[in-house]
Amino acid sequence: VLKRKAIEKYEAFSFFGYSFVADTLQKRDTILAHEHVHVQQLHSFDVLLFEVIAIVNWFNPVVYFYKRDVKHIHEFIADEIASTKENSKADYAILLFSREFGLLNPHQLTNSFYNRSTLKRRIFMLQKEKSRQVALLKYGLILPLFISMLIFSSAWIAKNE
Repeated sequence: VLKRKAIEKYEAFSFFGYSFVADTLQKRDTILAHEHVHVQQLHSFDVLLFEVIAIVNWFNPVVYFYKRDVKHIHEFIADEIASTKENSKADYAILLFSREFGLLNPHQLTNSFYNRSTLKRRIFMLQKEKSRQVALLKYGLILPLFISMLIFSSAWIAKNE
């Protein structure tokens, strides 16, 4: 059960099926769309999954990098979809930048609209063009090519007598 007083100190966050966006925020519909993406795509489940993995593999430093990167990817996805609510991606980037002042850091397990450490990367990724299908196809062909090269290089030919 979410306590109203406990969540009032945060302006925007989501956790599983719950999303909270303060009524006083400017461009509330855009921020609500961002949080709705987190709810729709079950980003809270991914965050909790990586928290459990980090608990089990506390000694492995790579897990912490994965955990951080999954959170960043969630923000990039939500930004991409929520930016369609604005006139341009530049307007959405300005909204992100304007949220820099006056927002408390939300709890680690929640998906927050704003996080100071990811602001620069989020704006950069928002402006970045998506990969073309041809580029994705090239990456998809690398694995079968690698496997076939491995098979052919390790195969030996028996001499027929």
